[in-house]
Amino acid sequence: MGRAVKLPESDVTEYVPAKRTNRVALDVTEDAPAKRSKRVDPPAELEEEDPAAAAFLLANEITFHDADSPLPCMSFETAPFPKKLIKLLIAQPGFKAPSAVQAASWPLAVAGRDVLAIAKTGSGKTLGYLLPALTRCRLEKADANGSPICLIMAPTRELAIQICSEAVKFGEPLGCRAVAVYGGASKKTQSNNLQRGCEVIAATPGRMKDMLDIRGNGYNAVTSLTKCSILVLDEADRMLDMGFEKEIRSIVWEIPTPHQTLFYSATWPAEVECIAQDLLTNPAKVSVGSGGEKLTANKSVTQRVHVVNLGFALFVCCFFVCSNLGSNLVVCLFESCCASLCLGLSSGLSSATGAEDKLEDKLCDFGFSGKKNPTIVFSGFRQPIGPRVCPQVCPQPPALRTNLRTNFVPNTMPVQKKFVLSLSSN
Repeated sequence: MGRAVKLPESDVTEYVPAKRTNRVALDVTEDAPAKRSKRVDPPAELEEEDPAAAAFLLANEITFHDADSPLPCMSFETAPFPKKLIKLLIAQPGFKAPSAVQAASWPLAVAGRDVLAIAKTGSGKTLGYLLPALTRCRLEKADANGSPICLIMAPTRELAIQICSEAVKFGEPLGCRAVAVYGGASKKTQSNNLQRGCEVIAATPGRMKDMLDIRGNGYNAVTSLTKCSILVLDEADRMLDMGFEKEIRSIVWEIPTPHQTLFYSATWPAEVECIAQDLLTNPAKVSVGSGGEKLTANKSVTQRVHVVNLGFALFVCCFFVCSNLGSNLVVCLFESCCASLCLGLSSGLSSATGAEDKLEDKLCDFGFSGKKNPTIVFSGFRQPIGPRVCPQVCPQPPALRTNLRTNFVPNTMPVQKKFVLSLSSN
């Protein structure tokens, strides 16, 4: 069962969540799989009591299962977080108001409830659970033996890295430290980071279990979960699809009870429902959108794909055309050899932008040398400098940290003789 957290009055903006009744999101029974109900309009009494809240719920397709759930938090200024965190939120480029899943889940999570949230990929789920977790972490001190306050599990190392990056950015003003734990990287480096202590761990289930099991092989304990009071499962449906259920259950067994569980998923199939029933205690259920069994694309994200030859001029031209599409652009590049990619980009962008540092050196500094069949995601296009590239596999240097959200994943596509540019913006 989740535990309520009382924040110092002087450090938190006034926020008294209102409650309303007769809300329905999912028709769930103990003896049968969940049935998806049709969209239910806000009750008439809510429209009379708070027309703005009723309109917000309807416009964003937010539904709740519990009748006593608080109304959503519709602005950053009224968010139930420390003032330092609110100021940092407002200062973020493009952050105007909470997303639907953030608005619905923040009051529930800060109140200490177990939360089951169903929302599409790209809907802002990361900050939906991360900010309430950081708010709790600032009130508790990380254990000397390396136990975090919050453990966040994600299906891929790329997502774990992204979550850790956000935790570092938003946790720094609160004195909260974060460590990423994922496969494909040095266990020694990660174990050293864990032993130095942290409030938040963002991990893939397999590598997290490895870190917990090290103590049983004649070594000193790298970390433990003896003080972990918040468990987050992000993209739970995908973790189950990847076969991580055994590791998840083993790790959860290490976490003392009671603890708070925040469970986020893009879909709601029977397998997800089953593990949710085992891991959650009297959860507050909220869904944004359809919340069906099948994964559907986020309508707020536009994707375009352009396949171009390896011709240098066309390739660089595409980059600069892309740079005019806005700061929210993400470009995915697939190429059979990282070395040639580095060489082509470094020579092309250096001559086009006048940059003194070779991009090839930048990429090699971040561990891309020798990698085969990579998929690299570039972002942060800004005029008049043009594209700037900084993979997020390792910590970014301060000079390249601004407005960059990049990623690296192994390329599972067949070897190709062309670059594939996948463009998405919202």
